[in-house]
Amino acid sequence: MLQLVNIKPKSNDEKKQGENQQNTEEWGEFLHIPNKRFYDFSAIREEIKADTDRVAGSNCGVSPLPIHLKIYSPQYVISKTFS
Repeated sequence: MLQLVNIKPKSNDEKKQGENQQNTEEWGEFLHIPNKRFYDFSAIREEIKADTDRVAGSNCGVSPLPIHLKIYSPQYVISKTFS
């Protein structure tokens, strides 16, 4: 289950303050891993694969249990891909 959450974009001052930190403009969170933000979308892809393997078994890829993922972004359309 994918939920897209539109957030307020950072101001230029906020962006300058966080220049040496990771990009916090977009991130993902999984329900099964509380309080952890994924800023790297390739890490999100890997976690989807790992959780699918945990629930359905390796190389099965099908489970009646959903994976809950929220993507937070100031963009109206998420341009990241998971393929």
